[in-house]
Amino acid sequence: MYGRITLRGYFMEKKNIFLLLLTGTVLFFTSPSLPAQEKSVNTPFTRGVNMTTWFEAWTPGQGTLNYYDRSDIENVKSLGADVIRLPVHFENLSSGAPDYKINELTLEYLDKVVGWCEELHVYLVIDNHSFNSGTYPSADVVEKSLQKIWPQIASRYKDRSNWILYEILNEPNHIDNGVWNSIQGKVLKTIRTYDTKHTVVVTGADWGSIRALQKVQLYNDQNLIYTFHWYSPFIFTHQGADWANKEEEMLSGIPFPYDKDRMPPVPEGLKGTWMENDLKTKYPVDGTEAGLRNELMVAYNFGKKNNVPVWCGEMGAYNLRSAPEDRSRWYETAGRLLQEMHIPFCVWGYGGGFGLFQKNTYETYPFDLEPAVLRGLGFTVPAGAGTGVSEPRVQVNVPFVLYNDLPEGKTQLTAGDGGSPEKNKTLLACDELPAEGKYCIRWGNCRQYASVNFIFNGPHDFSAALAAHALLSFRIRSKKPGQEFEIRFVNADRTGVKPWRMTYRISAADFTADGMWHTVAIPLSSFKETGAWSDVLQTWYPPEGSFDWSSVYTFQFSAEQSGITGDLYIDDILLTEK
Repeated sequence: MYGRITLRGYFMEKKNIFLLLLTGTVLFFTSPSLPAQEKSVNTPFTRGVNMTTWFEAWTPGQGTLNYYDRSDIENVKSLGADVIRLPVHFENLSSGAPDYKINELTLEYLDKVVGWCEELHVYLVIDNHSFNSGTYPSADVVEKSLQKIWPQIASRYKDRSNWILYEILNEPNHIDNGVWNSIQGKVLKTIRTYDTKHTVVVTGADWGSIRALQKVQLYNDQNLIYTFHWYSPFIFTHQGADWANKEEEMLSGIPFPYDKDRMPPVPEGLKGTWMENDLKTKYPVDGTEAGLRNELMVAYNFGKKNNVPVWCGEMGAYNLRSAPEDRSRWYETAGRLLQEMHIPFCVWGYGGGFGLFQKNTYETYPFDLEPAVLRGLGFTVPAGAGTGVSEPRVQVNVPFVLYNDLPEGKTQLTAGDGGSPEKNKTLLACDELPAEGKYCIRWGNCRQYASVNFIFNGPHDFSAALAAHALLSFRIRSKKPGQEFEIRFVNADRTGVKPWRMTYRISAADFTADGMWHTVAIPLSSFKETGAWSDVLQTWYPPEGSFDWSSVYTFQFSAEQSGITGDLYIDDILLTEK
């Protein structure tokens, strides 16, 4: 998926297609199917999904490794998917330069995913999704990272089954095509010194676009798949996307296919820009089935000419500002063309704004799935899809574990930085002796309002635990005296609902800062409501006794009063009996 970088170069390059269309030089066939003898070389899989978020860490840390589990892979397979592309932000899940040593917890959990896919007979593409945020690094930094990361992966999985594949790098960009071809070739050679068995996925520069296939090197390796990403026409698929250009972010209500009578007025901020011209001259051509077919033929012809398998590793349309019926028509058209040309694909992603679930739902399988999108892509529509489900609610009973090496269940562990970078990024640490198990949470060295957040997968009802006089217990260790912070339970933050906080302030009297582990246990009845700060409304509300123990969405450690100097280590967070 495109990172927070300018797509101007990539987008402008595709203007050439329009000029060719006007001259008639790219008028490919319009027959409904390809003759059998013209089919491209096949990959071992046909259709699947990107399992986004799972191993994606936008800042250094361990990511959200419990975001999905084996049951989700089972659900994906039940849809008829036979491949999963797993984006892994290896640079953020490692020690960084110069060694890029991947942290052990990431590898241990990746082992689990590999095993699940092998057991379920689902292909798994381990996608190195590094450098997907911020300024793209120089070519030499990219090469050094790849040369450190891939020996770790290839040596670890060299003896595993053929259900496992490697993708060298997601969407390389800001790198000359020739330079990238050389880097990719050298990394491929490195992988082959460890692993001659597994299929490797390679791509072109320029964000792995279709046009980049025409410039990618044909490597002397018979066990490769050449991949590209397809989000055309960008005017439709990325309307409202705040990580693209500001012009795409301002788009809304663009129909697919192009319909002159349904086109919205050009936003005031886009008048006089290149986007206004594209909306009037380019989209009428690109925003059609013929436009999609003509572009996809570039990938088809590349595979046919060079007798190599090609794969659409990402495709999709964002649901933020597109009408559901237009988005479904895009998926039907794109899916049909890909299948017609025998090009396998993975939609970006399983969940999220480009995914298979209906907009603004809890993405509960199968009830929140979008049947029209599933049908368009050739997936199976399970019983109950599209019927919706009421907000799932977890009943919390004592004992209840919130954290033990990983957050319990599908709770996300994140770190808020209080608006400024932290000296030490929060999350899991294995280089310090935990109280129990293999990992603990490292916090501290942070500014005021920094926080550690346990974000629940739907509301949790703590009413029974409160009635049972439960204690919130955790282990803590520090060498810095005088550290103070808050722990709190928080309600939902959304329109019509305020995120009321139920808080207890930890002070120096609650634990001894002697470098040893200490247990802190606080009755839930000792927590007090302390108001609400709404990120949605950017407004503070004083307490009014409205906190709801039956609808808790977040549990936090927060540096509310001041920043914290020195490291804090936290472990074994749970509810116990009094």
